[in-house]
Amino acid sequence: MARKKITLAFIKNKTNRKVSFRKRRKGLIKKVEEISMLCDVEVCAIIFSPYDEKTEIWPSPEGALVVLKRYGAVSGIHHRPPKEMDQVSFTLHRLKKNHVKLDRLLMENKGNDLDCFMYRCMAGTNSLHDLDERERAEMCRLINQRIRDVDSKIENLMMAGVGGVAVVAPPPPVALHPPVAPHLFMGTGSGAHG
Repeated sequence: MARKKITLAFIKNKTNRKVSFRKRRKGLIKKVEEISMLCDVEVCAIIFSPYDEKTEIWPSPEGALVVLKRYGAVSGIHHRPPKEMDQVSFTLHRLKKNHVKLDRLLMENKGNDLDCFMYRCMAGTNSLHDLDERERAEMCRLINQRIRDVDSKIENLMMAGVGGVAVVAPPPPVALHPPVAPHLFMGTGSGAHG
């Protein structure tokens, strides 16, 4: 029959608490001894008891001192193993990682937005005049990147020979540069068409 799950809570009855402590202390020492033997690891246990004046130390005070000195040598702030992090370091590490991920996703979204806008411009439903100067510069970078991507694909197809059929590539298009002249904006004022 399975054991009933116990609720972990402070045992209010002093006698029951003392009995539980003694049983669990024995079990803990047994587990420490087992892990040391079975896994060949250096382990020590120090148990301060509110019921006994004597502190229980396993395997011995000398053995525990050796383990504690070894731990002290590697657990200093500057000598801490990289996998051992405190809560603040862990949180800062996660925050930095998430910030990098957020930046990447924002860039992807911006690129997707510009792609959609570019296709709407080609369909005639939007105009480059709807963008501010920074967005127009980004759009020009995106278009130039798309041109480079197409050129690269054409070059790869030509190298592969596309099933033995020679492909003649058209001359590469002229790269677009971000517009900076004020006469590109439609509106009233003293433009070039004024």
